[in-house]
Amino acid sequence: MEEVFGTVEELMAMEAPVSAPYEHLYRARELLKASVPGTTQEQLTTLALLGKICVLVEEPHVAQPYLEKALQVLPECNSLLSYAQAAIGNVESVVNALPKIYVPGNVNVNVADVVDVLQQLGMLWVERSLPLKALCFLTAAEDIGRDERDVHTHTLFYLAQVYTQLNQSKIAAGYCQQTLQRQLESNQTLPSDWSKNCLGLSAFYIASNQLHHAMECVFACKDFAQDEDTVARVAIVEAKVLFELLRSPCQPTEKILFPSLKLPSIQDAMWPYSITSYDHARDIFKRAMSALDLAKNVFVLDGYVTDHIRILQLQSQAYTRLIEYEQDRKRQIAMLNRRLGFLTPLLFEDNGNDSITLNRNAFGYLVQELLFEAADVYGVLHDLKCSNMTSSYATTNHYALDGIRCLERFLKLYFFQQGTDSRSELDVVLPSPLTRPTQLEKDEDSKPFVTGVFYLARLYGKLNFTQVEKTVAAWSKSLQLHENILHLVPPNANFFKDERAISVEMTQLLPEKINRLHFQNKHLG
Repeated sequence: MEEVFGTVEELMAMEAPVSAPYEHLYRARELLKASVPGTTQEQLTTLALLGKICVLVEEPHVAQPYLEKALQVLPECNSLLSYAQAAIGNVESVVNALPKIYVPGNVNVNVADVVDVLQQLGMLWVERSLPLKALCFLTAAEDIGRDERDVHTHTLFYLAQVYTQLNQSKIAAGYCQQTLQRQLESNQTLPSDWSKNCLGLSAFYIASNQLHHAMECVFACKDFAQDEDTVARVAIVEAKVLFELLRSPCQPTEKILFPSLKLPSIQDAMWPYSITSYDHARDIFKRAMSALDLAKNVFVLDGYVTDHIRILQLQSQAYTRLIEYEQDRKRQIAMLNRRLGFLTPLLFEDNGNDSITLNRNAFGYLVQELLFEAADVYGVLHDLKCSNMTSSYATTNHYALDGIRCLERFLKLYFFQQGTDSRSELDVVLPSPLTRPTQLEKDEDSKPFVTGVFYLARLYGKLNFTQVEKTVAAWSKSLQLHENILHLVPPNANFFKDERAISVEMTQLLPEKINRLHFQNKHLG
């Protein structure tokens, strides 16, 4: 049988021609079917290989019986198979009630091979999007394979994936961390996706405000990142850790994720620390922006459109974190203008005209994000300027008008995406009254659209011209948009309730304001 197994493994490792991608695997399967295994170990290996081949040739329904039959070497295998087949309920109860299996001492089989069969069954159910059944087999593999070093590492890796599918992110992160640490300790070449997985773990720690752990993942990746792409992605995650630090206090921890690595001293300023002053915040901000500049030099617009724009958005949003530490109004305004410096170059030409450089069919959603964020900045700038007026309100109108310009383009892109012969949103005419675009079937899908209408209504309502007719026209437009919102969002809708209530109020207040303005103008005239 050793010769058969050797030949089968050679066939499975072959590179197949495109014209007959599975021919070598079919030959391997026929060899195994024609063989006569003598020992329990040979039976286990034969069935496991047949199961693996069936998966490779896209016949998972055939693989399952082979793999289940291979488990017959275990006394409690039928209990496990029946339990997995009927597994329902919450994750904890399923794991706690899982039948215990073991490899008896009088059964002469390699435990690692049994674990491999359990792993294959687990991943078979993962591919069928039934992670609870997969969890049964992989938990069993974890229990009996703890002493099988490399194979056990694979089990932990698979468990991380399954718990992610089960929305158990904390448990998944624990398995991911164990996998990464065991790979570091194996004294073998790290898998090519080690840094990618480590950055994914860092994202979990950022989301759960475990910034020390998140930064430790960054340090670990820096030790092993060699190619330019990975170095840039590590820099982006480092910036995200630092941005989170600007928003919330840091909770130090004594636990080390990767004790086998040489990390900076815990007293080193490279670690996250609680911010106590504007100067501290500025230092963190500068370090984050430097990391993003490094990444932006790699992910240039020509070739990396999505990555480049995501970096621009991060650099813009960095100022929203720093501005919280700044009390001076003029500096706040300067920071907001710098945000526009990151957002608007892809939206407007140098001469102020609208830009349509980016392909709307491919990157329309990114343009929408830039337009919405830029409109928000213009709105904040308008309010800041109005908070300390020393001259006419008309001097602040250009901020609101620029915001309106962005939001109208934002809304037009929804109708462009609905289907049109137009080259860009600039050629689209918004329907009046505004209706929900046909592609936004669900309420949760339409919320960004309705939010855009709401913000547009507010900006029109902020305009105040020296010519009464222009002010009345702007406020009338605001009234029309608030009325649109009442039609777009039914009274019993489960979303946008607070904003709808404001629109109801504005439909009552704005007619009164408009009439008062008419009266004052007539009286003065």
